Amino acid sequence: MAFSPGERRTVTVLFSDLSGFTSLSEHMDPEDVTDIIDALFKRFRARIEKEGGTIDKFIGDAVMAVFGAPNAHDDDPLRAVRAGIGMQEEIAAFNREKNLTLALRVGINTGEVLWGSVGGDRPTAMGDAVNVAQRLEGAARPGTVLVSAAVEKAARGQVKFAGHDAVMVKGRAEQVEVFEAVA
Repeated sequence: MAFSPGERRTVTVLFSDLSGFTSLSEHMDPEDVTDIIDALFKRFRARIEKEGGTIDKFIGDAVMAVFGAPNAHDDDPLRAVRAGIGMQEEIAAFNREKNLTLALRVGINTGEVLWGSVGGDRPTAMGDAVNVAQRLEGAARPGTVLVSAAVEKAARGQVKFAGHDAVMVKGRAEQVEVFEAVA
C-alpha cells in the first residue's frame, strides 16, 4: 500500500556507517575514493531494494533506508534485518574483491515517523525512530547489526538474535534494550 507524504507512519529505519573509510580516504585520490564508495553503495542499494526498502539518503559514508514508506509490508522489520545482514555480506565480498578492510556498522529501529517533504525536497522520514536507529548504529561494533527490542520482537523466530547489553542513547533518560542480529 502506498502512502501520501506528510503522514505519520510506523516504519523500520536502517542506518549504516562505514568503519575504516576515513583512514582509507586519507591515503587515496578523492576520485578513487568516490569510485569505491559508489560501487559499494550500489551494492547496498540493491540489497535494500531487494528487500522492499527505500534509500532515504546517503550521508558521506553512511546510508539511511526506510522500510514501510512509501510502501508498507507486513514484515518490514524482518526485511530490514535481512537487508542489514545482506549488506554485511556485500561488504565482506567487496573487501575480498578489492583487497580492502572496510567494515560496516548497522542499527535498525522500528517506530513512528513523519513521512514528508522537508524544504521542498522529496519525502524523508523524521522522528525519534530515525534518531534511535542512528544511535544503535553508533553503538554497534564494526561488522555487526544491532536492532531495537521492537525489531527483535517483530522478527523473532525468523532471525537468530544474540543478547546484547542495553545502550544509552543520546537524548534518552533510560537505556535502550538491543539485540544483535546474527543470522
